[in-house]
Amino acid sequence: NGWSRLVIEKPFGHDLPSAKELNKEIREAFTEDQIYRIDHYLGKQMVQNIEVIRFANALFEPLWNNRYISNIQITSSEDLGVEDRARYYEKSGALRDMVQNHILQMVALLAMEPPIKLNTEEIRSEKVKVLRALRPVAPNEVSDFFVRGQYQAGKIDGNAVPS
Repeated sequence: NGWSRLVIEKPFGHDLPSAKELNKEIREAFTEDQIYRIDHYLGKQMVQNIEVIRFANALFEPLWNNRYISNIQITSSEDLGVEDRARYYEKSGALRDMVQNHILQMVALLAMEPPIKLNTEEIRSEKVKVLRALRPVAPNEVSDFFVRGQYQAGKIDGNAVPS
């Protein structure tokens, strides 16, 4: 009589209604503490280093607040092309993959209050508070808050890449 865990890599579902339906079905078979919705991006070394700097570094931890930090800018820059991800991006889209998953996870990690305990429930709770506090950006405000890039022809490691 062992224990059960379900690990799901995001994104799951192809839109909000399908994600809600999938969540409903999963919760019929598993309790919330058995469900792990993971984002492979959060396993990257630099992302994990942020957690150490934020919560385990005696120099930075007391300074990580709005009295000392006026703003945080997140740059998503890759030297990879679409390569093997083309089929994936055709269905999910780079915007959904990068912004909805990776960038919002980074925003939550950088802006959250220190959790009471460093366990999954408390970390999730603090991240949810951040995400709930975000305000929608109106289409006419996008250029005020975001800088978007676009692929263009160039070179990566000396190899020509098309736009």
